[in-house]
Amino acid sequence: MAKVIILSRKFPAYHKKAGKDTYFVEGFLKGLPEIENYKVPTDLFSEISLALDIWQTLMPKYHTIRAGKRFKPGDKFSPRIWAGKPYRSKQIIIAPDIEVKKTWDIEIAIGMEGINLNGDWYFEHYKELLNTLSENDGLSVEDFESWFNKPSFVGQIICWNEKVQY
Repeated sequence: MAKVIILSRKFPAYHKKAGKDTYFVEGFLKGLPEIENYKVPTDLFSEISLALDIWQTLMPKYHTIRAGKRFKPGDKFSPRIWAGKPYRSKQIIIAPDIEVKKTWDIEIAIGMEGINLNGDWYFEHYKELLNTLSENDGLSVEDFESWFNKPSFVGQIICWNEKVQY
């Protein structure tokens, strides 16, 4: 049975862009390797409407970063969004179950300018890694730093794209 991953449609209250669209759903759909063979449900378009020029500028989302360590390669997840208010509305499945291709344990220390991937700390190449992480997550570096602007975040990168390497 697939585990559920709910993609945020709005930036969280603590973020600089609180309440604005994240475009994670669109980035996720754009980043699916098998997108050519998948038809987005028509009822989803009533929830997500983007002009073609915006779609073309969006970065694909190849992974998500979550607290905890619930996933391993080969697991499947059901990508979803909330139909309305989070935790108070039904969930909408936005694509068929997706296989997790890779995972990495991650600790992010924005203030210390350090990132730990699978037990190795990166301080010297922090900016380069931050650029790659944020791009693969469908965010600008500024938005990524604002999202993870905590003393320390510990979790996991859950990746559905074979080409992503860290």
